[in-house]
Amino acid sequence: APAPANPLSPPPAASTSAGDRFLAELRAQTEALKRSTEERKKRRGFFPLGGRGEPVELPEVPTFNLAEQIDEILQEKLRQANISTPVKIHSGPKGQIQIQVGARMYDAVDAVEDAQIRAIIQSAIDAW
Repeated sequence: APAPANPLSPPPAASTSAGDRFLAELRAQTEALKRSTEERKKRRGFFPLGGRGEPVELPEVPTFNLAEQIDEILQEKLRQANISTPVKIHSGPKGQIQIQVGARMYDAVDAVEDAQIRAIIQSAIDAW
């Protein structure tokens, strides 16, 4: 069987147009990138120790949800204030904080109409 062509070798002499040279160079770069990617996939972990390819154990990072943490504080403050209106802090679709008071949603504490609930929400945020 004939030996596979070296993708880094120059194009055949018959292909002398600039377009052919460009395509040959592009193919060579693509093949080099594929080989580089395959080599990286073989490694384990972010930084192999001593080049041995041993996996690096990374500590598990707890998930962080700002809205949930503030809401826990808020719920306790609402119980202490004996507020019966349902109030909840949510994470919005873009990661922003959303405030639900009854059936209404607010994007900012200042937008909450009820002054007492607004003050309790702000107090929960300050306590966080």
